Amino acid sequence: MEKRLQAHWHGQRLHVWADTRAGEGIARGEVRAMLGDLSADALLGSVGVDGELTVAVGGGGDAGARVLATLAFEPADAVDLLMLLGNGCAAGAPFGCEPA
Repeated sequence: MEKRLQAHWHGQRLHVWADTRAGEGIARGEVRAMLGDLSADALLGSVGVDGELTVAVGGGGDAGARVLATLAFEPADAVDLLMLLGNGCAAGAPFGCEPA
């Protein structure tokens, strides 16, 4: 089952969650483990606090809302998280580049 991490900045926090291609949510504990697997700092995922984020889904007559269970990171911790994860590109490369 393919899992994907996603993030959204809302208010003063970066909300991170994971789901499958089918849209099934992934438990917060597993999201913490995924973050630990991606970074050299295994404790980074433990800094995130339990959060929720309501997002709009669908369109037209099918519009609705979905509540996501997230890990919420304060600004300084969010920057640390994003810097550790990187974007797979060489240092100094523009954002959105193809990984080296």
